[in-house]
Amino acid sequence: MKYLFSILSLCLVMTFMSCKNDNSSGDVTSQASKAVAAGNGVISDQQATGNPNEVATPTGPTTTMVLDKTEYHFENVKEGDIVETSVKVTNTGKEPLVIVSCKGSCGCTTPKCPTTPIAPGQSADIPIKFDTHGKPGNQSKDVTITANTVPAQTKFRIYGEVERVKKD
Repeated sequence: MKYLFSILSLCLVMTFMSCKNDNSSGDVTSQASKAVAAGNGVISDQQATGNPNEVATPTGPTTTMVLDKTEYHFENVKEGDIVETSVKVTNTGKEPLVIVSCKGSCGCTTPKCPTTPIAPGQSADIPIKFDTHGKPGNQSKDVTITANTVPAQTKFRIYGEVERVKKD
């Protein structure tokens, strides 16, 4: 038993070390690393902690933002439908708003972030799609928006009832 534990521990350590040295991480981290190199004031949490699952968070000047709504309730839809909505983000601060990432709580929820900074007083829409395929029943999904704000993450919720479609 002690031998098995030692082998498992060694494998776990080697796995974490190999992940830490992997430079082919996801787009957000790669973009953040490039931004740091370019001097854009963004550092990835992966660089700070070595965790490839964490998203980049901005550093430097912060600003404030307001969402035109914090949730979207869709009425009953049939399984397989795609629910679409959007949330308007307004920069209410004095610095440019840099949205680093928009991430759904699962693969079925896909937001699309603006790729350019939002000037003070300006707004941008974040379109969001929720694919109900294989998701019957009561559903609630979050979209996390990470930006140069305090706090760095803001959540938007999409929820409603998905009616199961009987298959022939």
